[in-house]
Amino acid sequence: MRKWLRLVIFSGVLASAAPSLTFADAGTSSVMTISMVAARETTFDVYSVAPFTEPVGCSVNSMLRVYASAPNYNVIVSTIITPFSTGKSIKFWVAECDSDGTPIIRAAYVYK
Repeated sequence: MRKWLRLVIFSGVLASAAPSLTFADAGTSSVMTISMVAARETTFDVYSVAPFTEPVGCSVNSMLRVYASAPNYNVIVSTIITPFSTGKSIKFWVAECDSDGTPIIRAAYVYK
């Protein structure tokens, strides 16, 4: 019971302290083809051939980003490399925008 109560209190504090981390509008982007990838020191950026849509409403619609600190970073990057090298389609789960308006990737889906 105490653990549950701590979780509820922590969730309330987290939601009130960081409203940008709420996932109410989270969802998948439109299907896209990758034109370029850029591995940086702390991020991996993915560029789209054409503008895409995503449910969060980020201002950038030509690029997405995954942070190296993401717990599933290696899996996401591996999933991105396959369609990039083969020309297959991909879409992403987006839950928030970075400070520069770039959508932040939480998951990736590859299509045949």
